[in-house]
Amino acid sequence: MDEKLEKLLQDETFLQTLLSKETDAEVQAFLKENEIELTLEEIAAVKAGVEASLSSDSEELSAADLENVVGGASADTIGKIVNAVCDAIGKVGDLVHKWTRGRW
Repeated sequence: MDEKLEKLLQDETFLQTLLSKETDAEVQAFLKENEIELTLEEIAAVKAGVEASLSSDSEELSAADLENVVGGASADTIGKIVNAVCDAIGKVGDLVHKWTRGRW
């Protein structure tokens, strides 16, 4: 799954389509179409982590954030999700910079 996800995260069209999804179920269905299986709970945890990292100046997660992320997923799964989210955030930043011609 890691290789597949890494390849997809480098695809601008994939990222645009993924970010256009409005619900966790839509995200799950889209990922499943691309052979990536995540539970709704894992997607919610990723979403919460991304939102927290974008809205906070702190690089550390609070105890509540950690509790929400860990909530039953394996450490290996969490590691894969965190790596994918970090990569995705970097790609989104690059895309925003490209689309706005560096004005943001």
